[in-house]
Amino acid sequence: DFPVKTAKQPRKKEKRTVLILINKNKVALRQRPGTGLLAALWEFPNFQGELSEHEMTSLLSEMGISVESLEKSKKAKHIFTHIEWHMSGYLAIAENPVECFEFQWIDINFLKEELALPAAFNPYLQTLDPFIDPRII
Repeated sequence: DFPVKTAKQPRKKEKRTVLILINKNKVALRQRPGTGLLAALWEFPNFQGELSEHEMTSLLSEMGISVESLEKSKKAKHIFTHIEWHMSGYLAIAENPVECFEFQWIDINFLKEELALPAAFNPYLQTLDPFIDPRII
């Protein structure tokens, strides 16, 4: 007559594509919604699923962004309590810093010195190192 412990639910697995979009010394960041997972925190733009290079180029084109280059970045995994993200990434150099409702352009040095991104994006932070202005550090 003791209560029976319910079985632990398996962790939900999601594929995400992370975009590190750079123009000169600025990087595209967006703020998450005020509720839910990682509420109100800043993040690199990311999308459901594992997008191909063609799909990423099309998505950027729909946002009005043309890129000088687009290359695959590393894969990473981050485990939350109930969700597991399997992430792939792209590094894109934008030709034009188009204003977009999806994100804001943030100075890379400001990001590195003043903002904190969720730990899930730490593997992608080092991608920014070649773009940091050493005169400011």
